[in-house]
Amino acid sequence: MAEITSDVFDIFHPTPAPLRELSVIVISLEIWRCEINKYRSSNTLKEFRPAGELISLKTILIPHLPSVIYSTIEKYVERFGLSMNNWLRRHHLSVFHFHYDHKNSVLEYFEDFVCDYDGTIHYGRTAERMMHCDRFDTDQKFLIACGYCFKDDVVRIYPFIEKKMIMPYDNFFKYSQLVYWIFFAGKNVNLSRPDIIDVLFDYIFRNGPSLEYFWNLIPLENRLEKAIDIFNCDLPSFVRFILPKLDGQQLNEFLYDNGCALLYALLKKSCYYEEVILSTWIYVENAMNEIAFTELVEKIMKCEFAGVCVSCELDQDEYKLDEDDHVDDDRDLGHFLQLCFEIWNTAAENLKRSAVRRIT
Repeated sequence: MAEITSDVFDIFHPTPAPLRELSVIVISLEIWRCEINKYRSSNTLKEFRPAGELISLKTILIPHLPSVIYSTIEKYVERFGLSMNNWLRRHHLSVFHFHYDHKNSVLEYFEDFVCDYDGTIHYGRTAERMMHCDRFDTDQKFLIACGYCFKDDVVRIYPFIEKKMIMPYDNFFKYSQLVYWIFFAGKNVNLSRPDIIDVLFDYIFRNGPSLEYFWNLIPLENRLEKAIDIFNCDLPSFVRFILPKLDGQQLNEFLYDNGCALLYALLKKSCYYEEVILSTWIYVENAMNEIAFTELVEKIMKCEFAGVCVSCELDQDEYKLDEDDHVDDDRDLGHFLQLCFEIWNTAAENLKRSAVRRIT
């Protein structure tokens, strides 16, 4: 039996989503809770596949629901399903190592997810609810606390599990965050050494609390290098948690070499990162340098010309895209270009003049 869920909806974003969007997010979350309960009651959770689950809204009784928002609900239902699938996979690998032999088993205990502003699971706030869920035992809560760097909870729980906790020496890198907190709680080693933090940061469970905790332990002179590492391997985590933590000098240096790559990486997957593209641009536009902006415009133009060549049967070889330049937007090229126009229209005049001058 799962914990009784609350009706409180949490938002973590400086500009809250419109009321209509929030309402739809709440509806999509409730639909998935009903779906989980359906599998739980029939003892078939091992067959539950949220990423590939087809949920027909026509078969779900939602009284007084305007049909005009059905398409929006379907969008958020699909988004939350993909988010839950990723959440289950990452927690099976990074948190519940010793307790679950199947990634869906946690749903036997818990379904009180907290949504983020974009309709996906908010990892940090969901973890806080997990710590207050009486369906998890002390061992499980210790693993959650370690996975999310809840320092006070780690220290509080460790004396109760110290004698039965087995140190996973067989695969240090896989369980490095757990090992760190066991040593921390047991006060057996100095864990503030830069070389230890440098190694740990590459293997930690990437969620808001963990990234913030270990980021603050990285020496100032090493932070830009670590930021670039996260950018290259985990774009969503970088944009959400690391980019806002760069100071002015670090941001300028990062954008000088990576400004074009950052924005184009978001744009070419605009169907996945739609909500963060323009907010990221607004955050970095004042620090954007002329060279990086010009490179971005060139990539956008190359992509647009490639689309024109396909539709008009022009010489496609002349405007052939590199493998890394392809746009993954599954709706249409126009959506990608619409976001590109937004960036161009809001760019500083000196960036526009420089781009036009350099390209011509």
